[in-house]
Amino acid sequence: MCFRIILLEGCWFLGDLMCALYLIIDYLIAAASVAVMVLISVDRYVAICDPLRYPTKVTQKRVKICVFLCWLFSVTVSVLLLKDNLVEPGKHNSCIGECLIVINYIEGVNDLILYFIVPVTLITTLYMTVFMVAVSQ
Repeated sequence: MCFRIILLEGCWFLGDLMCALYLIIDYLIAAASVAVMVLISVDRYVAICDPLRYPTKVTQKRVKICVFLCWLFSVTVSVLLLKDNLVEPGKHNSCIGECLIVINYIEGVNDLILYFIVPVTLITTLYMTVFMVAVSQ
């Protein structure tokens, strides 16, 4: 209920540092989810397009390494993108109780390309290839 009140009122009652941590964790989880969706697409592509080599290409160790690298990359990117909010929490707030994020134009464009355009392109290309292989069989 407290979370709902925070959303309805538009104020953040947990302080500037918790606001910065919340934003970084929120961004981190979204970025990692996108990266894992790309990994799932690659897995389906290998399973359908190269089924005989799938057990040798996709091992449990490789999967763990890839998931770890996705999370590591997401942590690195989210901390680098939002580091100003950690260094000076509440710097961009215009009033008490405000929790917002400010990134510059270049970082926003990089974020758009890295976490939207590239993953959507990869996922679409991989699934189109899987579809073509499935239709041809």
